[in-house]
Parts: sequence; structure tokens; C-alpha cells
Amino acid sequence: MCSSKQILLPLHFQMSFRVWLFFSLLYFYLVRLLSFALCPWLTCLAYASDLSLSTTQGALILALMNITQVFGQVGIGYLSDHMSSYILLFGSTICSAVVVFLSWGFSNGFSQLLTFCLLYGLSAGGYSVLYCRFVTALTDEPAMGLFVYSIFEFERGLGNILAGPISSSLISKSIDGHAYGIAKYERLIIFVGVTFLVSSLGGLGYFFEHTCFQFPFICKKHTRPRSEDSQLVESLIQQS
Repeated sequence: MCSSKQILLPLHFQMSFRVWLFFSLLYFYLVRLLSFALCPWLTCLAYASDLSLSTTQGALILALMNITQVFGQVGIGYLSDHMSSYILLFGSTICSAVVVFLSWGFSNGFSQLLTFCLLYGLSAGGYSVLYCRFVTALTDEPAMGLFVYSIFEFERGLGNILAGPISSSLISKSIDGHAYGIAKYERLIIFVGVTFLVSSLGGLGYFFEHTCFQFPFICKKHTRPRSEDSQLVESLIQQS
């Protein structure tokens, strides 16, 4: 255990979370959001069009990705009740990077693109359910939890805004159906895969999960059992 020294924020929130974990999660979370936003949700239909697929096939691919995302969220949500969120963070981002590099990069037809959307939705789509788990790793207080959660949501919007200009700068004009990423999306695919790999480094927090660094004013009060974490998650969901 560690001593609990707190300060008062302007909005009277108590600063009771670990600053080193907070800023590291902010960084890896923003990187992860960039890779997630840049991936098929922005470019799926355009990619299908450049492969000369019909609008029906493009819509089917997009629908499959959204459906598998639901299954990914349910799966990761269930696992988050039984294992560390850092392990899930690492596994989700590493699997997403592999899927992007090997499946999306070599998709040059309808069946390959359909397979990619299936795998991507399962591996990357469930990441958002970890938001509340990250909050419970940072604070014991429901009010502060909502404050931290709002920061994560702000980063989510920021990532979506940045995704547009970044993707447009990475997409080229030439198309080669036999090249990696059909040439046009090669740089985008590499960028997305690399950002997923960088984001996976956030999983290293697993080794420091129960460590308390003595910062002057920030320290988590105590280590709670997972049942109390679940109660705080439910409280955050109800209040948000």
C-alpha cells in the first residue's frame, strides 16, 4: 500500500490516480485510435471500389465488419472480467497488426477482403470495451472515473478527426491489382500496422500493474479485488 496525498482540481475532482499510468495510457490509446480510425471504416468502400467490386459486395463487406465487431466486443468484455486488461490490450493490438499486414495487404479480391474484414472486426473491434477497465486501473473514485473517461472519449474524437487528413496523405493514385495493398493503399496499410504494433507496447503495463510509484501528489489508494472493479465499471456505465 502507499500513502494517499491528493490535490483539488478546479472542478473539485480528487486526483487519486497514478500519473505514470495515466499518461502512458493516453499515449497508447491515441495511437491505437489512429490505427483503428484509419483502417477499413474509412477506406473499406473505396478499397472495394478500386478492386472493381459491386456496391452490393462493398456493403456486404462493411456489414460483416460491423457484425463481427459486436462479437469481438462481447468476447473481450467477457475476458476482461477474468484477466488483466493489459493482456487483452496487447493481444488485441498484436492480432490486429498481423491481420492488417498479412490479410489486408494481400487482399486483391472479394473473398480476401471479406476474410480480412471478418478477422479485423473480431480482433480490433472489441478494444473499446476496455475503456472502463482502464479507468478502474487509474482511480478509485466514480467522479474522477467519469472525468478520466471523458478524456478518453475526447481522444477518440481527436483520433477520428486526424484520421481523415492522415489517410488522404498516405493514399497514392496509382492502382496495381497484383501489388501489396493494390499499390494505392500500401503506405496506409504499413502505417496502420506499425501504429498497432506501437500501441501494443501499452501491454507492458501488466508488469507494473501492482506497482505504486511515490509521486508527490498522485497515488492509487489501494489494490482492489476485481469484484470492486466490476462495481465501479457498472457505476461508470450508469452515470455516463
